[in-house]
Amino acid sequence: MSDLIDRQQALNDARSWVGMNWYEQHLMRDVVEWLEKFPSPWIPVEKECPKEEDEYIVTIQCEHVDGWDDYVTGFAEWDGHRWDIVSFYSGQIKVVAWMELPSPYKGEKNDNI
Repeated sequence: MSDLIDRQQALNDARSWVGMNWYEQHLMRDVVEWLEKFPSPWIPVEKECPKEEDEYIVTIQCEHVDGWDDYVTGFAEWDGHRWDIVSFYSGQIKVVAWMELPSPYKGEKNDNI
């Protein structure tokens, strides 16, 4: 995942404000605040794989003739040892990050329905 943006490096770059005018600095402060408030839910597979066998949301990297480049989001099942990916892509693919599925939306209780 060396070609992906490192979250901490992005925060450091955003905080540096080098070459930014006042307006850009103001926007970057908002970006930094948002990034710090809402940490990324993605877990790189280089760091950790799921502990439970289940289905997960994954980022899949696709290989093209000139190398690895496209990233897509999809679903894959973790069997405890490897990822089972359903894909219509004809080239080679690999899971680079994953996250838990969110809880289902239940909506607000409405007695009129």
